[in-house]
Amino acid sequence: MTADERREYQRRYRETHRDEIRAAQRAWKAANREQVRAAGRKYAAENRVRLRENSRRWYAANREHSKAQHQAWRAAHPEQWQKLSREGRRRYVLKQYGLTVAEYDLLLTTQDGKCAICHRAEWKRQHGKLRRLSVDHDHATGRRRALLCHRCNGLLGHAEDDAAVLRAAADYLDAHAA
Repeated sequence: MTADERREYQRRYRETHRDEIRAAQRAWKAANREQVRAAGRKYAAENRVRLRENSRRWYAANREHSKAQHQAWRAAHPEQWQKLSREGRRRYVLKQYGLTVAEYDLLLTTQDGKCAICHRAEWKRQHGKLRRLSVDHDHATGRRRALLCHRCNGLLGHAEDDAAVLRAAADYLDAHAA
């Protein structure tokens, strides 16, 4: 039997025994669940950028479908969505900066609940509630710095974390003070 004949035989076998093959694969995965999870974690770690790009590409092509699915889920599970929208998103955002909720709360207590730049409490409201202070970080290194209010965080973002731009802005304001 030649290699081409063998491939053709295997293809036909897979077509005619598809359900049996899938059942065997499901049984193996169930019996080796931890091995499958470890392999998945390893693959995700090694292909993080590729997976993120694929996800972005899929979402861009299927934006309306995805929105409809999310809206349907939120309508069917309003209590879970409210809980997720508050605590789940908070945990997700903090995880991006390598913080736990307890560490964030400790930073907040250390700063007396106020912004590290203007020393005022958060003023911006979102969905009728005060926003939490934002976790400021260095975009070049990813290192966390402190908690900032919405206004100060935006100020640093617009200045692209460039101290020279901020000094020039302060000099400008001093020169044009009334």
